[in-house]
Amino acid sequence: MTMRTRLWGRVVPIVLAVVAAQAIAVVEASAASGTDVDSFDGVTLNDTDGAGREVPYVGGPRDFDSPAFDTGAFSLQAEELASGGGLHGCLTPSGPVYAGRTGWVRFDPGASGRIEVVAETPGYDSVLVVRSAADAAWGSTRLADAGTTVSCVDRVTDAGDEAVTGVAVTADRVYFVQVGGRCASGPETCQDANTPGGATRVRVRFTPDDSDGDGVADRQDNCEGQGAPGRVTSDGCPDADSDGVADAADSCPDLAGVPAAAPYNGCPDGLRPPTPGTEPSVTIQSRTTHDTYSTSTRNVDLLLNWPKGADSVAIRNGRGRTRVRDLARVVGWRLPGSKRPTVREVQVRFRGPRIADVVAVDTIVLDPTSPDVEASLVLESAQGWYVGVNLADSGTGVRSVRLLDEDKRPLDASEQVCSLDDCEGDVDLALTASSRRPAYIEVVDPSGNTTVVQLDRTSSASRCPGGEPIPYKSSYTRLECVELTQLCGSLKPLLIWSVSKVVRCRLVARTTFRVVPR
Repeated sequence: MTMRTRLWGRVVPIVLAVVAAQAIAVVEASAASGTDVDSFDGVTLNDTDGAGREVPYVGGPRDFDSPAFDTGAFSLQAEELASGGGLHGCLTPSGPVYAGRTGWVRFDPGASGRIEVVAETPGYDSVLVVRSAADAAWGSTRLADAGTTVSCVDRVTDAGDEAVTGVAVTADRVYFVQVGGRCASGPETCQDANTPGGATRVRVRFTPDDSDGDGVADRQDNCEGQGAPGRVTSDGCPDADSDGVADAADSCPDLAGVPAAAPYNGCPDGLRPPTPGTEPSVTIQSRTTHDTYSTSTRNVDLLLNWPKGADSVAIRNGRGRTRVRDLARVVGWRLPGSKRPTVREVQVRFRGPRIADVVAVDTIVLDPTSPDVEASLVLESAQGWYVGVNLADSGTGVRSVRLLDEDKRPLDASEQVCSLDDCEGDVDLALTASSRRPAYIEVVDPSGNTTVVQLDRTSSASRCPGGEPIPYKSSYTRLECVELTQLCGSLKPLLIWSVSKVVRCRLVARTTFRVVPR
């Protein structure tokens, strides 16, 4: 028992606590397959695949446990009996010893290394033998081929565990652990009824060869002689930050990061991009209208989508001074000012520890100018009010128009003149209102600049001094009079907005007129 405790340290007390209530018949966490321990090559300590085939072990240090078994009813196999002790005995420093009631388990290393073997036989005096044979599939090796004795011990003179350490193994051989009760004397006594046997378990600890001592078996070590314990990758190459990426391929060798290919390459993940898997980008957005085509103010928001591995962003206006900011989905920014509409550019450079800088650029129209109402005409008829206006905007154009009452409340929904990016700067419109008299007009451009202008009412009975002309407000600086014939002539384009709203004029009783739908 002292040998087992010395070899397996803290593992055994835990196991013993678990098996206390269930005796040694409990199978510990183990890869052992097969149950016929009494037969040669019937049980393997290795893992098996889905088809039940033994898988040679090629990993790091590992403990393998057999099922608990009882040799009390075991007997020698025919080949053992016929060997004259050669297959169930061995030569120890104190002389030859022989075993009866033998049990067998096999272990197939897929790499060179060393094994420590413990035969737990607390109730009887046992003999432990390790034999080897040419590598062959589990269940196909003949006992006669396992005649090479690798190690043999019978150190304990009474009941107790036997153990061997430092047994060299290679990948081209398979190893058989044989455990049996010590015979009274020569091989002819091994079938006696008093040959001991009882509760038994076999434990094997495999440690692969590791020439440079970095903790990675030579078979798996692609950088033999270069690594240090705890500072290598799974294939034995130097890894100073222990992140699983070899220093030679690690863009951040002194900073633990993500063990993945570009854009990580061993660098920290950083903040998760807003839209992972898409191209890094910057989008300038108006803070007032949330439009990305134009803005009326210098204060805007930058919508960022950074690459994986970035941890900061450097921002500048065109060729202006660069400012470094922490990564965020939305970053507040201020554009250079202008008195006239102009295109502004913002450049961002995403940065991260040893990742290549990624540059993204976006532009937006800065339009500080408001629309103008250059001319208007309000006419009343039995069908309601008609408003003709001439609008101008030197920046992003006219986007929408809305008529308001005397309290500046909307009479109807806004008339959308255009989409955001195709608005014209000179627009003639004819609008109608049927419920209330329009008193103001509101004009908005795509940038959010808004103009509200009061309208003058011109009724069908209005007259100008001297007779027939009617009032017409031009540029909101002075009242001009136009002949009635002009209303249907030169001002006609002013009143045309769509086919359903084309209007015409008509003389009635020499000095009055009215407007009717065509």
